[in-house]
Amino acid sequence: MTDSQKQKMQFLSRASAVQEKLLTLQEIWQKETFLFQKFPFLETQCRQQILSLLSVREFVLWKISSIPDIVLQTILIRRYFLHDTMEKIAEYLHYDLRTIQRKHLQALDAFPFCISETTIFP
Repeated sequence: MTDSQKQKMQFLSRASAVQEKLLTLQEIWQKETFLFQKFPFLETQCRQQILSLLSVREFVLWKISSIPDIVLQTILIRRYFLHDTMEKIAEYLHYDLRTIQRKHLQALDAFPFCISETTIFP
């Protein structure tokens, strides 16, 4: 794996963590209406964090969607946003595992990434 691929993988892993945090905050948002009524500032903070995380997620998905090959897009989305294993992605796409691993590296090479974009994460 090249240094560029490693950097892109780290970037996408951070985007994956954003997705997890977003899901957690959305769950809190749905379950804690009583808490938000008692402490309105918590609702405001939660809403701001959700909006911030949504914009990061949408930015990363937009970058992935710029990859011309739909299979490469699918691999990145399933790996970093749906948290599928390489085996599960191979099964989903009807490829063997080694092909998916190779295509994953191709997807990382095709992913448009600039090191300055790492500042998008909250």
